[in-house]
Amino acid sequence: MFSIGPSGNAPQQLTPPTTGGEPSAKRHRADLPSFITDFDGARGANFSVITNFFSECVPRAAPRLTQVVTPRRALDIDRVVPAGTTDGTLINIAGDSKSLTALATRAHLRTSPLPEAKRHFERLLHSLEANPKLTCWNSAFENLLALHNMLEQRTTHAVVDLLFDASAEQFLPEAKALVRTARNARFDNALTRHLEAIAAMPPALRLNAWRDTFASVQRCEGYYEASTANRLAKCIGALPGQDRDVAILEMLDIGAKVIRGSGWDALVDTLYKTCAAGSLPRVIRATLDAAARAHDADIKDAVLATALHIDRCSPEDAEHVLARLVAIATLEDEDCPLELTDLEAISMLRDLRHTSDNDTRAYARPDFDDLIQQQCSYAAD
Repeated sequence: MFSIGPSGNAPQQLTPPTTGGEPSAKRHRADLPSFITDFDGARGANFSVITNFFSECVPRAAPRLTQVVTPRRALDIDRVVPAGTTDGTLINIAGDSKSLTALATRAHLRTSPLPEAKRHFERLLHSLEANPKLTCWNSAFENLLALHNMLEQRTTHAVVDLLFDASAEQFLPEAKALVRTARNARFDNALTRHLEAIAAMPPALRLNAWRDTFASVQRCEGYYEASTANRLAKCIGALPGQDRDVAILEMLDIGAKVIRGSGWDALVDTLYKTCAAGSLPRVIRATLDAAARAHDADIKDAVLATALHIDRCSPEDAEHVLARLVAIATLEDEDCPLELTDLEAISMLRDLRHTSDNDTRAYARPDFDDLIQQQCSYAAD
């Protein structure tokens, strides 16, 4: 065994052997003497030298790399669908509902987040509204309304999830009615702009343009109702005088689509004020027939609104019109098979009596007091 230090108390510090003429860095990296590794029972102070020596020889670990996470940017629909391309997209959709553009738009409305899909559709609808003189306007209107059916279904479920419990399927009809009302109001704005453009056309072109729009609107599922018909009827007033009665009778023809929904009183008022005075009795008959094909509540509104225009007919025509209205109220009109209660019939007869009393002209009238008494007897039984 080798002696580690002299007989003194201070331990001898171990230093690496040196070689004359070698640089200090090279001498520092020289191998340790073998007696250090063979030594057994050395003091702890001597190991500090070895520890310091190896700390200089062992390379430091490379710095740990940390992954940088970049926040995901929200999809900007303004960049995805530039404003300058919506007019061209609208024309492509109008030209062919099965075109690549139409199919891509349908897929976008079906798969993209609902707010983004609604903004995309709003751009297309705004383009339609801003271009009321577009040659393919009618087909664009139809195809856009058909595309909205998919968006309408998604919106309906979103409304139910927002307002009710997720499993509240029983509220789907109410939510769908709410969404459809909002949709129709939005499309009404575009239709109004287009009808204004028709009214500004040369007079010779207006009737055919109105016919094309009327046929297009009738083909739109869930859109054509009394309020829409009233919007179309107001445009008839801009047609030349000889074309107005033609357009009115086409709207009320038995081959036309049934006009449903509330608002028959406003529609009747518009039609009667638009037609020529000599055509009023014929228009009244066509209006009552069309209302009878719709719904009980609608025919009641049409009857009461018609009574307000009897004074515009000649006394002879007024007599026939009033007799028809009374027959409808008493369920005796074969063309209007209604299902009114006795109380509803009594209410209608009282309203007709009041309106008839305001017409001071002399012509034959039903005995309203006797008719009301009969209905009261039926109600008592």
